[in-house]
Amino acid sequence: MKTDLRVVKTHRDLTQALLRLLERDNFASITVNDICVEALVGRSTFYDHFEDKYSLLELLFKTERMSTREHAQSEATLDLIKSVLYMIKENEVIFRNLLPLNEDQQIVELIRSTWLEDVLKYNETHLENGDLKDVPLEFISDFLAGGYTMGIIDWIHNGLKTSVEDMALYQYKMLHQFVKP
Repeated sequence: MKTDLRVVKTHRDLTQALLRLLERDNFASITVNDICVEALVGRSTFYDHFEDKYSLLELLFKTERMSTREHAQSEATLDLIKSVLYMIKENEVIFRNLLPLNEDQQIVELIRSTWLEDVLKYNETHLENGDLKDVPLEFISDFLAGGYTMGIIDWIHNGLKTSVEDMALYQYKMLHQFVKP
């Protein structure tokens, strides 16, 4: 299937506009109109591609997830976790504007579901039965993804005081309490 370059350009322009706006404002105050003006895209074009600003944000998360995976030094879990955390640290202002102290649960769910894809995929190949043999894989993965999400949100709210290396190691160790490489 051939990729329509107009769609790619529109998605790129809209996600880049959202990122520029998030450098200045919190997500709650950004409107679809703001995004369209920043991207020089009409509102009808926006709605041809996205239901709302949350669906645009979901595309942004998926795009960043793929980019982070490509830039990780290896497929090893610790490297992937570090890549995500470095990306968050480099974009701290954007994440603070996405996740103010009274965070938007729809955004939290988008982040959790992004983590869930990776955790579930990893658990499918590495989960040991042991004490968890009666616990569904989906439940374990959802539990871990929720924990990662809240841990990262807490890390952001606390000013990223814990180093990326320590955060990655903590998350890696927690994962391996359930899953063995």
